[in-house]
Amino acid sequence: MELRQKYSELLALPRARHPGSMFGMPLTADRSMHLAVDEEDSPVLLIAVSPHASESPPIGLRLANILADFALKCEISHPGGSATSGLFAVIKCRSGEDRLRTYFLRVMEGALDDIQTPATPRLISRLVDSLAELFRASSRPALQTSMGLWAELFLILTAAEPDILVDAWHHDPTERYDFSLGGEAVEVKSSGNRTRVHQFSFEQAWPPAGQTVLVASLFVERAQNGRSLGQLWEEVRSLPRLNLEARLRIEEACLRALGDSWADARADAFNWELAAGSLAFYRVNDIPRVGFDQPPEVFEINFATNLGGVRAVALRNLSNRNRLFQALAA
Repeated sequence: MELRQKYSELLALPRARHPGSMFGMPLTADRSMHLAVDEEDSPVLLIAVSPHASESPPIGLRLANILADFALKCEISHPGGSATSGLFAVIKCRSGEDRLRTYFLRVMEGALDDIQTPATPRLISRLVDSLAELFRASSRPALQTSMGLWAELFLILTAAEPDILVDAWHHDPTERYDFSLGGEAVEVKSSGNRTRVHQFSFEQAWPPAGQTVLVASLFVERAQNGRSLGQLWEEVRSLPRLNLEARLRIEEACLRALGDSWADARADAFNWELAAGSLAFYRVNDIPRVGFDQPPEVFEINFATNLGGVRAVALRNLSNRNRLFQALAA
């Protein structure tokens, strides 16, 4: 469903404007899903809910950018004069910013494919909770550079089993490692100057007992005609084996990383071929690192180290590979 195009079409059509009016088009043949606009031109998604649900509907949600009711009797006027009436969950983007309206439609476009109608109000409530968290993340300060996030998305897309990498991906950029599953972890380090000099925290360099850690090192340079961060973001989100929960986790991870810089950062483009040719893996136990001989008053240690003289490892030659390392190169 190309919701952004349909939204533009609705805005261009003549319609009555009065409080509470809904003017929209069906998204499904049975008219159980609609995209509509209200009197303020806000995009609104309406999803049919079962009137016989045994559970009482959740309380409606009112936030700065999102409004939701989970079982509301509605009448939607269609182009041409027909109308649809019924019990719907109503999700509205209240923001007047074009970038947030566009983002709302993009997220909902991916979500609707996984929703069976009539839906339960509780299912729609969980979706709206996730959507609200995405909007909150999009207004916070950035925690990561676009280059760093690009490198992580690159690793997912080049993995033999990218859906496993998505399962292992951190939700918060401040977590110790970028990917962690079972007793295995991968930390992605990118360089913009074609040297393998990377920053590590003490905790990254000395993993917990029983955890095997690899460092994925690659060169990431800006390129006007390269692959943009937005392209990689969309490609990861569109991986065929992902469910709605996984796609929402991807959105959250990207927005937590970029914060309020996300819209501009999506245009940042980098050299895919250089990254692919330079990707190498190293055992964290092999890298030069600070030791445990610092006085107890010294803590939160961060250091730079050069991996240029360290021997890279071939993933297929690793003994006792478990699920994460196998997914990188089956």
